[in-house]
Amino acid sequence: MLAAAWLGSFLPATLPAWAAARWPAEWARHLTAGWPGAAAVLPYALGWMIAGALVRTLPGGARAWRALALLAAAVLVVRLTWLAAYAGNAEILGCAAALVVWPAAERLPGAWLERLLAAAAAVAVLYLHLAPHGAAVHAHGAHWLPFADLARPDGTGLWIALLCGKVFWYGALVWLLVAAGIAGGLAGGAGVAAAIALVEFVRLGAPVAVQYATTTDPAIALVAGLAIALLARGSGAR
Repeated sequence: MLAAAWLGSFLPATLPAWAAARWPAEWARHLTAGWPGAAAVLPYALGWMIAGALVRTLPGGARAWRALALLAAAVLVVRLTWLAAYAGNAEILGCAAALVVWPAAERLPGAWLERLLAAAAAVAVLYLHLAPHGAAVHAHGAHWLPFADLARPDGTGLWIALLCGKVFWYGALVWLLVAAGIAGGLAGGAGVAAAIALVEFVRLGAPVAVQYATTTDPAIALVAGLAIALLARGSGAR
């Protein structure tokens, strides 16, 4: 589910028409767009690294790099063709960086990879909360009903990509805490939810562009912790 959420975070608000004739112009745009900064690239690289850690837990996880490379290639092919208008150089470079670093990262002993990824994910969640993001464009103020802030203004549904991104980052952080042996599912979910709620209140006093708080994010972390705890209990694991 976390892997599906990561892939869903790349979806645009509306799927464009199949217009292959426009692809060369989009490719030229990427070539002339310049190099994005590290702050833009690192979240994508981290996301793909976490996806690799998830793949490693599956049967045949010893070949995680190959599976990760195939998954990343499939995503980039779609992003640079059908969804080329929405792709950015930061996500391309982030994907490439993760594939380069992964062979060395997966050789770390024990749960060190999960611990390092958990620390990095915690920093990323804090950064993504304090920096302006998509929800702040249309959801100013406090929103006490979970998921209400993700509703589109025209009433046509939710911002699916934004929801998927939240599910991935908060769920992945809880999962990494469990996988690293730092906390159980319930404790990890509650801890992440509490930290996010604290940041939400801090953000209410931030500049107008990000003056926004919601119960959606803590709720997602709590649900992720509960789901992981139930799955672990069902499998006999921690």
